[in-house]
Amino acid sequence: MARRPATKSAHDFRAWVISAALLLAVVLVYAQVARFEFVRIDDLTYVADNAHVQTGLSLTNLAWAFTSTEASNWHPLTWISLMIDATLGGPGPRLFHLTNLALHAANALLLFHWLRKSTGFAGRSAFVAALFAVHPLHVESVAWVAERKDVLSMLFGLLTLLAYGRYARRPGIARYAPVAAFFLLGLLSKPMLVTLPLVLLLLDFWPLERLPAKSGERGPYLDKLPLLALSAASCAVTLYAQSQTIRPLEVLPFWTRIQNAAISYTAYLGKMLWPSGLAMNYPYATPIPPLLWAASAVFVLAITVLVLRSARRRPHLAVGWLWYLITLVPVIGIVQVGSQSMADRYTYLPLVGPFIMIAWEVPELLAKWLPGKSARTRLLAGVAVAITLLLAWRAHRQAGYWRNTVELLTRTVTVTERNAQAHTILASEFTARGRLDEAIAHYGEAVKIEPDSIVARVNLAGCLSQQGRLDEAAARYEEARLLRPADPDILTNLGIVRTRQQRLDEALARFDQALRIAPDDPAAHRAIAVALGRVGRIEEAIEHLRRALAAYPLDPGVRVNLGTLLRRQGRLEDAVVEFSEAVRLDPGNEAVRTELARTQELLRAR
Repeated sequence: MARRPATKSAHDFRAWVISAALLLAVVLVYAQVARFEFVRIDDLTYVADNAHVQTGLSLTNLAWAFTSTEASNWHPLTWISLMIDATLGGPGPRLFHLTNLALHAANALLLFHWLRKSTGFAGRSAFVAALFAVHPLHVESVAWVAERKDVLSMLFGLLTLLAYGRYARRPGIARYAPVAAFFLLGLLSKPMLVTLPLVLLLLDFWPLERLPAKSGERGPYLDKLPLLALSAASCAVTLYAQSQTIRPLEVLPFWTRIQNAAISYTAYLGKMLWPSGLAMNYPYATPIPPLLWAASAVFVLAITVLVLRSARRRPHLAVGWLWYLITLVPVIGIVQVGSQSMADRYTYLPLVGPFIMIAWEVPELLAKWLPGKSARTRLLAGVAVAITLLLAWRAHRQAGYWRNTVELLTRTVTVTERNAQAHTILASEFTARGRLDEAIAHYGEAVKIEPDSIVARVNLAGCLSQQGRLDEAAARYEEARLLRPADPDILTNLGIVRTRQQRLDEALARFDQALRIAPDDPAAHRAIAVALGRVGRIEEAIEHLRRALAAYPLDPGVRVNLGTLLRRQGRLEDAVVEFSEAVRLDPGNEAVRTELARTQELLRAR
């Protein structure tokens, strides 16, 4: 397709105005994130509870970033970017959120600049960038700190496209090097970009028009091979990093994954056109309705056939559709990581393809129905602005749900059905806030939805135990033990409840089981010491506490328990040592100071 000619000064001024409008739109939608908290899903792992990130940039932390598979991913540049935020802005969430916002704004501007440079159509490129900037499906990638990998990898992906456009105009090693470098940086941010070499091949067809006109001619294929090699290496490392979280086929059969993939391809498009009911995760439907997946598969196949048949006349449709299909492949669920059937964040890169289809096809169709260029331009501009404003309003509302974990998960359980994971995460947040009644209600819902959920049952039992509802807590732990009889944590927690119920023989039996499975488990050693102390087996209790202390030397509670038992044995000097250390570790604990003073008084009176 020919590029539209324009004078350079007018073209540049228009580009500056569009860029300013895009930047303003992103700020208006997302400025609110500066006041948001971390959310309990992954933000704790990525930032709040991550010592390497919290301590900022250092040689040790840089080495960790390149060697760690924390969070079942290998993305060293993502870790480094988070460390930079911690170094500059401290441990709070503000700068982490603002950096995500800034990266998203940069991506919108780069997308516009790349499309305008590649096609010559500023208006159409601006509409694509505007849809990208304010679409509610992209809120998750921006408002969720843990999705730094999305916005960062997209930045390098777009820089790869810009560098490739420059290389395509005049190929050479000096111009190819930035393509490979930016692509590598993108992969080091998130392996989602592994399909980008295939996207470059699409762009060779349109808008770069590099593919040969005749079948016998040589095409620009070899320059994709180094990039494909990088993709292959990234895939191998990613599979290794995610090996513990990939769901096996016996849990989620291959045919079910194919069915869900077909539904997801159509569902994402549906949410693109009508972005309502968005949630932080969407559980698998069980069973998947046969008519739904069959209709979805037929739809995807039909669109594919139609756009390929019209590829010569409407290349933007073929490129946009194949962009969408190809870039979704890494996250479409054939290799399933996690329990979600789909996720809004997965659309951050892929939806650029459908946006291109809309932005180019609608003006082409309207040109046939409305010949007047001036009227057509005004109509298109007015509709584009109206759509952008409507999406921006919806995105602003959607972003508001990410203010904190309670709002986010409350919204999720409202708009999704049978979402055990959302109920469980919401319950854990209520537990952290001390709202145990609400936590128990949501854990109960999670257990109803997924009766085999160990996490929900165990956490429910823990909440019941905190409330003193020991019989109910013990029943839940017993249910969990039947589901997973060799889990030392379940056995230990059950033993603790039995100890509190004064059923000490049962408690000791559970602790013995736990220690046979995990002989060095400090929690089990500490818990069994309490039970042994109550039945008068003081020497054994002291031995278990010393083993717990070897693992947790800075735990003042273990020191206090040990000091109490030593005092019961009359070993007052040793007891004073333990109580003194406990006071040093927890200087504000008046109860420990009282125990120390009491022991010292007994020692003086001896």
